[in-house]
Amino acid sequence: MKKYILAIGLGIVMMTISSCRDEWDNANTENFVEENMTRPTDFIGMEVMSVSEFKDAFSSLFKQSNSFLLMENDTVVEGVVIANDNGGNLYQTIVLANIDQATDTPDPTQCLELALKNTCLHPFFQIGQKVKVDIKGFYTGCYSYVPKLGQPYYTSKGNLRLGAALLQMSRTNVYLDGSPSRYADKVHPLFLDGKTLSQFKQDYVHCPMLVTVEGYFQLNDTTKHLADYDEHDDGYGVNRDFKVDGMSSLITVRTSTQNEVAYISVPRKNEKVRLTGIMTYYDGWQIQLCDKDCFEKVVEK
Repeated sequence: MKKYILAIGLGIVMMTISSCRDEWDNANTENFVEENMTRPTDFIGMEVMSVSEFKDAFSSLFKQSNSFLLMENDTVVEGVVIANDNGGNLYQTIVLANIDQATDTPDPTQCLELALKNTCLHPFFQIGQKVKVDIKGFYTGCYSYVPKLGQPYYTSKGNLRLGAALLQMSRTNVYLDGSPSRYADKVHPLFLDGKTLSQFKQDYVHCPMLVTVEGYFQLNDTTKHLADYDEHDDGYGVNRDFKVDGMSSLITVRTSTQNEVAYISVPRKNEKVRLTGIMTYYDGWQIQLCDKDCFEKVVEK
């Protein structure tokens, strides 16, 4: 008799599990983005600024290192996503480019970082997506010399820096305008040789930028990957020296640890490579690869 009771009990449990699994499979995710990550409605009747206009308006602030200010006015900044956290190397960050009104294309040299406290932003902020941000409640300023929208935080050493805003800010202050397809094919990095890069002024105007450079890593023979974990600094990143073709000074390739970019095997000595990523200015020019496909070996003829 106990065996029959046990069998009946197991049957009921299995039916319950099957029922739960079916309900899970049929979950409604139609409005997931609008209801959980960004606001569902556009900003009506509010002042709208381009990325370029916004950076010009706060130029005095962006000329200062590690300075920031609370935004108290309802003003909308609009731009196009040209880089996100898809490769794990741009942590809690998306990069918005200015839209050139004459050509309706994103300008890779006029950009602003939007920092949000989430480690998987790319499914929602895809390349080519037009984004509108109500800046009220955000802080704007620079992390080092990189213009961004975010919120202050304390580092492990007790320093107050501009970092990622709470995700709730995205739910109330960020709107996705249209689909990524409108601009996706128009997102292109600026190719920079050493001579051209040397002519760029190291200031907020050209920071950050989406660029492609070619050249050679300056590595010792024991280096294996772009960012081995045991080499990380206080920011959990690794710096590698890189010589851009036609440039006498070196730039830095900055890579966060424990992501797909970090485990790229470094090239052999004198092996030319092509890098695409977000270029910023700290002590000098530095570049962060967007993902593993942004590292290419150059076959020289």
